[in-house]
Amino acid sequence: MCESGLPASQSEIVPSLVRRITVGENQITIEIEEEALADRLLDKEDYSTSEAKNRRPIIIEVPVRFHRRGVEAKLVVLGRHQPAPEPDANLVKALTRAHEWFGRIASGEAKGLGDIASAERLCRTYVTRVLSLPSFHQRSREAS
Repeated sequence: MCESGLPASQSEIVPSLVRRITVGENQITIEIEEEALADRLLDKEDYSTSEAKNRRPIIIEVPVRFHRRGVEAKLVVLGRHQPAPEPDANLVKALTRAHEWFGRIASGEAKGLGDIASAERLCRTYVTRVLSLPSFHQRSREAS
C-alpha cells in the first residue's frame, strides 16, 4: 500500500486507460482505451493488451480557456457553473468614490471636479477618470 491508503496498482490506472491527452488553445482532448476501460469496469485482470492499442479510443473533448494574471495561469473548464470571481478591490473603491463624488456634485456640496480634487488631495485628472468609469456612467444615466 502507498501512503494514501490505496494499493500501488491504483497509481497505474490512468496510464493504462489514457492513450493520449492533447492540450489545445481552446480545448483538451482525452483519448481513453475503450477495451482497457471496459476491462477495468468489469474488474478483469488483463486490461493492458496490445489489441486494445489498435482499437479506436473513446474521445472526450472539453472546451477550456486559459486565464493569465501576472505569472499565474489557470485552466478554466467551460460549460460548467463557475464560482463568482472575487471582486476587484481597486475597482470597488473607485466605483464607491465615483458614487460619493457624483453625489457631492449633484447635491451642490461640491461645485465641480476641482473641488473634489482639492478636498481629496488628488489630481483632477484622476477624479475625472474615476467619474467617467463606464459602469458608473451607465448606472448614473439609468438612475436619472
